[in-house]
Amino acid sequence: MTDTEKLVNARGTTYGPPSVNFRRIALLWTAWARGRNLIHPGAEFTADDVAHMSIHIKQARLAETWHADGADDIAGYAETLTRLHDCTISRGHVVPPMPEPEGDSYS
Repeated sequence: MTDTEKLVNARGTTYGPPSVNFRRIALLWTAWARGRNLIHPGAEFTADDVAHMSIHIKQARLAETWHADGADDIAGYAETLTRLHDCTISRGHVVPPMPEPEGDSYS
């Protein structure tokens, strides 16, 4: 097992499976963006989007000041993307959508 795989496994122990945790983050980002009219109704962020944008955040930080830990985090997010892809495509596993909150004013 690589150091990156160990890092992702440790995060999974703390925060739950990436397929669930990143989906939860995507739903929060979607609600925030809809509330600010930044995305069209019906559009939503995905778990893959969360991983990609997390990589971009790390890249922006590393552009200012280099830290090996930041590079490790990028590798971890890339590993997470691979796992998300394996989970949803190769195995045919689909994470069930989380229920919409009642009284949603964005429909």
